[in-house]
Amino acid sequence: EAEERVGTILEELEALPLFIQAGHWERAYGGAALLLGADDGQGDLSKTLRVATLRAVRYLLLLRPRELWPRRWNNDPTSKAFGQPVLSDMQREAGSGVSTVLQQVHASRLILFPGKVTSRNMLSERRGWGDSIFVRLLDVLRDFNGAHDTIPALLGEFAQAVHKIKGLAELL
Repeated sequence: EAEERVGTILEELEALPLFIQAGHWERAYGGAALLLGADDGQGDLSKTLRVATLRAVRYLLLLRPRELWPRRWNNDPTSKAFGQPVLSDMQREAGSGVSTVLQQVHASRLILFPGKVTSRNMLSERRGWGDSIFVRLLDVLRDFNGAHDTIPALLGEFAQAVHKIKGLAELL
């Protein structure tokens, strides 16, 4: 019965298509996040999600990396989440490129799809997000173009010299 109830809730939230889309965005953009529209009685997204007072999850909101960036990081080296964002700024892009109001969101209210693993320096440059799979393709295409551009020079260097001697057959 509980399994059916959870299945019904997930269908109402359209969770499966959102998770699939988040996976696509993770690969394409280097990350994605789902904001849990959880009604825990607080009404403030910047506060830690209280599971004990959770009434319902009203919606799931899909976010791209450029719509969510870390504001405060976990600086406790004894914590399991050391180096992870604790609080993030969220500014959703509307359809016509107009942005919505800036809001702070606590990490406990987010399901993160972090993107392709990169170095710590790259994570810092990308505000905590990983790389897109297209970065790999870009490197391959760049190498191919470089090799393609050098072919005329190589052909010029490997051209065989031809020496002609008049009457060579008679001399031999």
